[in-house]
Amino acid sequence: MTKILFITSQPGPTLTGADRMLSQLADRAEDQGWTVFIAAPKSSMLHSKYSGTHISLINIDLTPTPGGVGSTRRAIHDIDPDVVHANSIYPLAFLRALGCLKRNPATAASVLVDPSSSHPLAVKRFKGLVNFARNLIARIESKNIDRIFTLSPILEKRLHALGVRGHIVVSSSGVDISGLESNSSEGIQVPEGYPIISTAVGQLERLKGVEYLIGAFAKVQADYPNAQLLIAGSGSLKESLRGQAEQLGVGNNIHFLGYLGNVAPLLANSDIYALPSLSEGINTSVLEAMALGRPVVATDAGGTRDIIEDGVTGILVPPASVNPLAEAMLRLTNDKEAAKVMGQKGKQKVSDDFPKDGYSDVVFSEYSEMGLVLDSATKPTP
Repeated sequence: MTKILFITSQPGPTLTGADRMLSQLADRAEDQGWTVFIAAPKSSMLHSKYSGTHISLINIDLTPTPGGVGSTRRAIHDIDPDVVHANSIYPLAFLRALGCLKRNPATAASVLVDPSSSHPLAVKRFKGLVNFARNLIARIESKNIDRIFTLSPILEKRLHALGVRGHIVVSSSGVDISGLESNSSEGIQVPEGYPIISTAVGQLERLKGVEYLIGAFAKVQADYPNAQLLIAGSGSLKESLRGQAEQLGVGNNIHFLGYLGNVAPLLANSDIYALPSLSEGINTSVLEAMALGRPVVATDAGGTRDIIEDGVTGILVPPASVNPLAEAMLRLTNDKEAAKVMGQKGKQKVSDDFPKDGYSDVVFSEYSEMGLVLDSATKPTP
């Protein structure tokens, strides 16, 4: 029976877009009859998601410490996988350098963020050095990887620009529109007001750019005193963002909802969806908001331009910019009919170009081309 190991380096208490895409592949592999393992940091929500299932979770420590190296090597040697699919190039480079991949399994990596963006943990003083090292590792390791999956043509071009070589495949994420519509009926408390603006960033961290959205919202609220901003996500910047809202005088109009496992009700009850990220791959929540017919304002970061045709299926604004973001939200607020038409065109775009199983269809087609035989066994009953 084929053994596949999925690796994520995403820590934290929230299920990220990258985690959801990994889950889609893991579930499909199990449906194919493969034996599925997921290696994730101890704090990853994937451990609770798959508790009690036939998918095995192992703790993985990708820090270069003696304890982390030893436990990681032992865990992967015990699995002895036929396929290793990581959520970026770097875990594969790390594991290969440590001799963890003892039987030279087939390898794949999904590049889900803008590869040209700065590393989020790089201290400003050393950012250039960190990015140089990271890009060098990607260039070297890419030659050893059987398939590199990325989410949009823009991200593919940026990989090539960094010198990444190998077999690169574009495999856009998909959206289950009917499932979203069903889930959107779940109850959620939404304050009275207009417009209701929402964002579901998952992690309240610097790269998500929420401080720029709060600054822009303050300008919208100056024209529309009953405007409300709903922010779904958790992270280290929550209290500083709350302080910023109070300082701008909009604390009573901004609502921090924490992490939401199901964002569909939030999106369905919004007049505008806003994405202020400084760096992105293909943002799942943008696709979901569009799938529910909501007009979207998003920063022109990463592969977002491959989703949104500016002025037609949404509005693109420069990253880290308050005034353009405010102007775009006011434009939609002032013209409800134009906002409605934009939402309808966005929904059609998702329906046409981002089918539910589009991502996993491409990935498993490539697995087949790599010579991996799909087992005929059926999915066991837990």
